[in-house]
Amino acid sequence: MSSRLNFYVVVLLLAAGGIALAVMRHVQTGVPFTPGEEAEVWLVEARIDFNARDNPVIASLGLPGIRSPGFELVEEQAASPGYGFSIVEERGERRAEWSKRQVKGDQSLYYTAQFIASDEPPAPEVLQPRDRSPVYWDEAQRLAAKQVLARARETSSSPDSLARELIKLLNNPAAEQNTALLLADGTDRAD
Repeated sequence: MSSRLNFYVVVLLLAAGGIALAVMRHVQTGVPFTPGEEAEVWLVEARIDFNARDNPVIASLGLPGIRSPGFELVEEQAASPGYGFSIVEERGERRAEWSKRQVKGDQSLYYTAQFIASDEPPAPEVLQPRDRSPVYWDEAQRLAAKQVLARARETSSSPDSLARELIKLLNNPAAEQNTALLLADGTDRAD
C-alpha cells in the first residue's frame, strides 16, 4: 500500500511542479496560459559566412537589447562548432562574439533569438565591484590551472575572449576534473 501512496505523491509533486513552471513562464514572459490564446513570437536569425586564412578569428555581431522598445527577449541560441561563444555588453550595447585560435577555410556561424511583444520599460542593472584577496595554489592546483588555461586558449583569440572562455569553464566544474580541482576547496569562482 505504501508504494501506491508513494506513486501518487510523486505524480502529484510532478503535476504541481509543471503547473508552477507554466504559471511562472506566463507571468514572466506573457506567454498565453490558456488554450486558444495567441501571442506573436518574432524569430530573428543571422548567419555569418566567411573564409578564414589560418589565423585567429574574432567574429562579432551586433544584437538587439534584452528589452528593445516594444519587445522582450525570450530565448537566444548560437551554433558555432569548435568556437568559443559569448554575449558581450559594452556601454549598454550587446553583441555576440565567436572566437577561435586557428581557423582555415569556409566558416559558418549562426545566431537565433525569439522575441515577444512587451509594454514594460527596461530596468537598469547596477553591479557593485568586490574586493579581492590573493589566492595561493599548491603544485597540483597550479598544474590544473595551466590545463584549464590551455583549454580556454583553444577557443579564444584575444585577451577578452580568453577571459570569457575561462569564466565559462569555471562555471561548469562538473565538465572537467581540472576545473573541479581548482574549486574543490571552496574557492570562490570569482577569485
